[in-house]
Amino acid sequence: MLGDFHFLDALLLYDKDAMTPEMTAQVSGFCTNPQFDPNVVSRSSQSAAVLAKWVLAMDDYQRVKKVRVPQRSSTRSLPFPPPPETKPRGAA
Repeated sequence: MLGDFHFLDALLLYDKDAMTPEMTAQVSGFCTNPQFDPNVVSRSSQSAAVLAKWVLAMDDYQRVKKVRVPQRSSTRSLPFPPPPETKPRGAA
């Protein structure tokens, strides 16, 4: 996997919104392990520590997304007043 020349591109282009609940559950299992801390992992490998940070970021994104998406859809139905009319600069 790490020997793949396109591995970094795959990480950069990864569609984090396409993670299934099963994938999220598996990732959360890794993230709760105290040995998965990037500081602990960096003692063995700096590259693995960077990957651990990426995995933790994906886990954080999924947890925030689970809370924010329902909030966003519920606020879209709220009636917002129209913006106030503004006069051009210099107009009386």
